[in-house]
Amino acid sequence: AARLGADCPFFITAEPAYAEGIGEILAAVNITDNNLQGYCLVVVKPQIAVSTKEAFSNITPRKPKMCCRDIVAQPIDTWKDALCNDFEESVFGIYPKLKDIKNRLYTLGASYAQMSGSGSSLFGIFKNNMDEQSIKDEFADCRTFVMQL
Repeated sequence: AARLGADCPFFITAEPAYAEGIGEILAAVNITDNNLQGYCLVVVKPQIAVSTKEAFSNITPRKPKMCCRDIVAQPIDTWKDALCNDFEESVFGIYPKLKDIKNRLYTLGASYAQMSGSGSSLFGIFKNNMDEQSIKDEFADCRTFVMQL
């Protein structure tokens, strides 16, 4: 999966994982109450290409208040306020449509949504199964993928 993109291996299993390297080295998060079994994952890939160079040149990394491993051990509904992607601030400033997509994922009921890596794909994690055609209609100008976990 890493041949498709650095962060693609994360989406192969329905288990939370901690990613290192460029996103291809995964370590299982040792939790039992909070796996993604039964959730629905929606990935939205708009027709926007974010230059990796541009994303990295504009990022302002921030030290998190809590380690990602500890955050994902909490219920998914708490991730929104604790787990962030530092690329979003600068990339959303350049491509506001990406911020709009993230907001729409939340409006549709995502428990958690985030830009994947340095952009431009976004994903939403939903408690309920999502109708694939409705999602494709909602994001008609994007490539969308819906996977029941």
